[in-house]
Amino acid sequence: MEGGIPHPTMGAAVMLGQLTVNTSTGENLGADLLFYAQGARPNTEWLSKSGLNMEPSGHITISASYAVPGADGIFALGDAAGGSDAKAAWLLPKAAAIVAKNIYLLAIAAATSKKTPVLTEGPKGGFSGILMVPIGKSDGAGLLPFGVVGPWLVKNVKGGDLFVSKIGAGWGYSTKTLLLQQ
Repeated sequence: MEGGIPHPTMGAAVMLGQLTVNTSTGENLGADLLFYAQGARPNTEWLSKSGLNMEPSGHITISASYAVPGADGIFALGDAAGGSDAKAAWLLPKAAAIVAKNIYLLAIAAATSKKTPVLTEGPKGGFSGILMVPIGKSDGAGLLPFGVVGPWLVKNVKGGDLFVSKIGAGWGYSTKTLLLQQ
């Protein structure tokens, strides 16, 4: 990311001003506002006085289209978003594609003075799939389409590096780069 300044009261969790976000494919995206909200527990405390609808768990309330109710043109997905979607990094590109399409639909409607379009929704019941939760390198449990699995499979599939290398490679990052950013 280049440009922008930290929010005066919320700090670097919210960046303001003309920003350029560089993607892993080398594309530069412009933005006026950037929220950092990632991690196992949603980093959303700073939103408590924003007027956004928040769930008791701290997640941002969203519709089936990932839109934030009552906040026109604002979408939330991933760890900070509420809803029934599994909070798995490998599902994020599917949700992001829906959000991108919805932003496009809203932009076209605004540019042509047309009425607000019907937004694309995620699958009924949210995205679901494989979920594996390792506990250290030798314990854990998982949920696969055929049922629950125990520590042997979880440690052999995910226990080594917690899928950091696989997820990071999909986004164009090495494991070393990802771990240094923490």
